[in-house]
Amino acid sequence: MFTGAIDRLPNSGAWMLGVRQLFGVLLVALAAYFSRPLLPPGTGDALFAGALVAGGLYLLVVARPGHEQPWIDRFMRLASAAVLVAGIVIFPARTPHGAAEISWQPYDEAAVERAMATGQPVVLDFFATWCVPCKELDAKTFSDPAVEARLSRFARFKVDLTAADPATDRLRRRYDVAGVPTVAFFRGAHEVQGTRLTGFEPPAAFLARLRLAAGE
Repeated sequence: MFTGAIDRLPNSGAWMLGVRQLFGVLLVALAAYFSRPLLPPGTGDALFAGALVAGGLYLLVVARPGHEQPWIDRFMRLASAAVLVAGIVIFPARTPHGAAEISWQPYDEAAVERAMATGQPVVLDFFATWCVPCKELDAKTFSDPAVEARLSRFARFKVDLTAADPATDRLRRRYDVAGVPTVAFFRGAHEVQGTRLTGFEPPAAFLARLRLAAGE
C-alpha cells in the first residue's frame, strides 16, 4: 500500500539523518530493555526508562536533527519529545524512604507443612531468576500497598525453580507446576480451587484472587 509513498520520500539529507538518529536512540533503548532479566528487580526498568529519557534529551538539545528545515524540525521535535515523555512515564516509582517491603521465606518443606498445619493460609510463589513476568509480579503487584496488606495474613514462600535438577523437578511434579511464574494458595494443606495464578497479573485482579484464597 505504501510503496509509492515510500518511493517519493527523500533518500538522503536532513530527513534521513534525523531518522537514523531517532532509530539509533530506539535501538539503544531496546538493548536496555532486553537486558532487564539480567539485572536486579527495578534496575532494568530504570535503565530502559533512563535510556529513553537520555535519548530524547540528546535528540532535542544536542543533535536537533533537521533543524535547518521547518517541517523536518517539527516532525523530529515531536518524535524526540515522544521518546522523552515515554521514558518519564515508564520510569519506575521509587519506594518511599522507610517504607517496609513484605518479606518472603525461601521454600522449606518442613516450614511449609508447619504453616499449613496451623490452618494459616499459605501462598507459594514459583519463580526463576530469568523470568521477566516473575520480576513484574514482584515489582508491580506484590509491592502494591493493598496487596502487601492482604499478603501479610498469609505464610509466604518463594520456590526457586531457576535450576533444572532433581530437586526442582520433584517440586514441579508435586505441585503440578508447568511454568513460571505460578502462584498457588493453600488452606488446611489443600490448594484452594480456582485461585492458582500462572503469569503476570496486575494488583487489582490479584487482590480479588487473594480474597478468594482467604475465603472472604
